[in-house]
Amino acid sequence: MAYLNVNQVTKYVKNKLLLDSVSFSIEKGTLNGLTGPSGSGKSTLVKAIAGIEHYTKGTIDLEDTALPNRKVLKRIGYMPQTFALFPDLSADQHIKYFAGLYKLPRNKFLKRTNDLFEMVHLSDVIHQPVYTYSEDMKRRLSLILALFHTPSLAILDNPTTGLDISLKEIIWKEFRKLASIGASLIIVTNELEEAGYCDQLLYLNNGKVMIQGTESDFIEMTGMNSLKESLIFLGSNEDGNESNSEETTYTNNT
Repeated sequence: MAYLNVNQVTKYVKNKLLLDSVSFSIEKGTLNGLTGPSGSGKSTLVKAIAGIEHYTKGTIDLEDTALPNRKVLKRIGYMPQTFALFPDLSADQHIKYFAGLYKLPRNKFLKRTNDLFEMVHLSDVIHQPVYTYSEDMKRRLSLILALFHTPSLAILDNPTTGLDISLKEIIWKEFRKLASIGASLIIVTNELEEAGYCDQLLYLNNGKVMIQGTESDFIEMTGMNSLKESLIFLGSNEDGNESNSEETTYTNNT
């Protein structure tokens, strides 16, 4: 049985269709990339899975529990694309606040949190208020808040955007470490190299999952020679036509 099942999830806002019968599943201990053009519904989809956004119809189940459900809140870590931080609180105070929400005793998260702060190079500023942070520091803190309680499902919306390459590599090692102990991760990304790190990739366009599968599946379905070529092809050609302003911009860090 899959760990997460998304079945026919549809969302309308007034008469606009944002998610169109989206269905997919993910297994325990896997890295799952979510990519596609801007405005394709990626952030809307991950918000729905995280229980932040209502959807019109369909079901989302974490094992045998329908989402959203407060009982499984502490099993989920969510990092939004837009920072949800309190500017007057320090990083350390943010951790204490969210630990309280999850009802976690201090000894359950203290070492883990210290290790994460060190990993993303924030140890020296944990007592400073967030309004003094740069944008990339805020992104690093947001990532820590999604991971410090070692969730079994981590939902991360563009977690490494704007970070330097060496730090991205360190963070992806942490993602793989979490997967190795059974966590499932959903990672929104438009970076070619990061897409290749994932066990499976979902390509979303106009609110629909167009392709779900491994690198080999993308190569087979697009007729390209590599995942990189497949994603560039999908980003520039939809239904055989040149894409419009919704064209995907992929970043290649190699």
